[in-house]
Amino acid sequence: MKRWIGFAAAALAAFAVVRFGLLRPADVPGARASDAARLTERARADFYARRFDSAARLCREALAAAPRETAAALLLADAYAQSGRKDEALAQALAAVDPQGAVRDRAGLGRVFAAAGKRDEALRIAEPLAADPSAAADGALAFDLGLIYAALDAREQAFRWLATAAAAGVPGLGHLRDDPRLDALRGDPRYLDLLAKLKTPGE
Repeated sequence: MKRWIGFAAAALAAFAVVRFGLLRPADVPGARASDAARLTERARADFYARRFDSAARLCREALAAAPRETAAALLLADAYAQSGRKDEALAQALAAVDPQGAVRDRAGLGRVFAAAGKRDEALRIAEPLAADPSAAADGALAFDLGLIYAALDAREQAFRWLATAAAAGVPGLGHLRDDPRLDALRGDPRYLDLLAKLKTPGE
């Protein structure tokens, strides 16, 4: 009962703070996270449309709302890398990701290293991840590995991991046709074969 009363009092206090103007609704932690997620998705759309400056601005807004939003931080690094701002891309990714942290975060860091021309650093991340037998069952990780190897112009590995991601039905592959991180592969017939196997938005 005491626990329930404490919870109710905290909830009432939070409501009162918002209701009477001491805190804007967007300042409530859950609202900030929701705002950050929406901003990140808008940034992703701009990124695929190659509006990198707009994507970067939206990512910065997302991080202002939720500083621990790793997806926004890595997408911001991607936008910087695609704009040729490689030092800023590296600084952003390194500030956001623990190199010994979660697998997907490490893969994201690896793709930024690769896009920024840091081949050795990218491979030090990618090779152990690719050697893990569980990687083939993780479509999102397979896609990130495909992005890393594409940026390194290691086409055999890139197409192998992209095919693995496609087989797993990763949602992000719907934007394969537009993803600027795969530009190095576009002249390869295997790229067209991969597109043919995918159902892209509007088709």
